[in-house]
Amino acid sequence: MWKRHPTALHDDNYQANVNRTAFAGRFYNDSTTTNSNIQNLSCKVTLPNERNTTILHAIIPVTVTNGENCIATYAFYDGGSGGCFMSCQLQQDLAASGVDTTIKLSTMHGDSFISTEIIRGLVVMDMDRNNKIYLPKTYVREDIPVKRNHIPRPNMLAKWPHLARRIAPYHPELSIGLLIGNDCPLAMEPQEVIPSSEGSPFAVRLRHGWTIHGPLEIQSSLTGTTCNRIALQEVTRTEEIILRMYTPHV
Repeated sequence: MWKRHPTALHDDNYQANVNRTAFAGRFYNDSTTTNSNIQNLSCKVTLPNERNTTILHAIIPVTVTNGENCIATYAFYDGGSGGCFMSCQLQQDLAASGVDTTIKLSTMHGDSFISTEIIRGLVVMDMDRNNKIYLPKTYVREDIPVKRNHIPRPNMLAKWPHLARRIAPYHPELSIGLLIGNDCPLAMEPQEVIPSSEGSPFAVRLRHGWTIHGPLEIQSSLTGTTCNRIALQEVTRTEEIILRMYTPHV
């Protein structure tokens, strides 16, 4: 049964501004087939900014190795993801070879079947190359769906020096190359928490460093709300064969 709601909520001219980031490989929608690339794993709605705020995410500079090469990058610790992902650029920098596979990816945009690669044997450490954590199998995608303005920086926290001195210096030369999900609980486990006080952000120390969570006032004319929710499932060989049989080739 449909519930009635105030007509003031209607906006005939409303259009959601959905930013999409290309995912490695083609994708196949459950209801139709297409040759397009996935454009995002998150959705972002941009609205006129009333409070000039930005939301900080759990993004930490780390080092990643595959046993042969070691690369510094930013890692996004995403409690809304059921898997780990790395960018194509990080895969190239590590010269990491993978195994082709197809996954079923569920996001706020729906379910899609995606051709990607599995990378095994990655180890993530802090910037001093301590606190080694072995990642589960990691899937390759074009980009990680967060923006650089989501990275906490000490100068953003000038009002809260007890938080500013805990987070790592900002590294503009590093890309955001890794997403660590809930299938790696050792990396996600809180070691220490500094609660919010009088509207301040709160801080959580993970094994690889401190993260800052919450809104901050900034100078901006627009703000965006980003919704990340990633669930994935590897497709069985039988399902993959069926997909290829009924998907047009280009």
